[in-house]
Amino acid sequence: MPASFSVNGVALFRSDFSAPFLQTIVPGGPPNYLVDANIVYDKEMSQDQVYHLLFGLAFVRKYMSGVVAGNVDLGWWAEALAVRLVTKLADDRWRISNPACAKRVTRGEDAGLVGGPLLEDTSYTDNLHMLMALAAVSRGWRDITAARLVAYAGIYDWYAYPLAFRALHGESPDWPLYEPLLRERVITMLNDSPWEGPTSYGTVPGWRSTHRFLRGRSLQERTPEDLPTDYNGLDFLLFYNLMLIAEL
Repeated sequence: MPASFSVNGVALFRSDFSAPFLQTIVPGGPPNYLVDANIVYDKEMSQDQVYHLLFGLAFVRKYMSGVVAGNVDLGWWAEALAVRLVTKLADDRWRISNPACAKRVTRGEDAGLVGGPLLEDTSYTDNLHMLMALAAVSRGWRDITAARLVAYAGIYDWYAYPLAFRALHGESPDWPLYEPLLRERVITMLNDSPWEGPTSYGTVPGWRSTHRFLRGRSLQERTPEDLPTDYNGLDFLLFYNLMLIAEL
């Protein structure tokens, strides 16, 4: 972002993000800061973004090594980016700050989970999807990683994470034990997906959210939106491709 970048006359490059520059999606509606004073902070970097960036980079490293774009091996570059990301967090003592103003971000600033052992706190939806994403990438529970991912997946039907573990690390010795359950649940969920794609106004249970594998059951049934919304369907695409890779 150049130093001259601004929105409605408000400079953002060195902003502390307290300036009310966002507007609601409803034409003519009030500025967001009049609706919710914290909304200007909502999209800063947070720890869940760290975990899911590492999740994506792990797949690039695994499946795109040797693919060259712009004279850069994408697998090598993904690994370099992951190292840079985690090194930056470690240097900052696992606390996330906004790079434009050095202020601690409002949500998810404590990234200690990356720097320490996997926690056992699965009482919150956000904790659980972060734990599962990180465990799938790192074999965080070692020899029982597959077992735990399958068990936790049943809470919210988050079966993408055990499939991701299989895609990244191959078939563990206990994997055949879970294949019948995974095959039944995964194929059923994919067959139930709406042909028009996930939307906030659809009628298919489970496919009415911004991302099925980040949302608890209540939000899978309908993510509240100001207006009827079509979603990008990346959760379906991820799930479908992981099913193929895992050879269910």
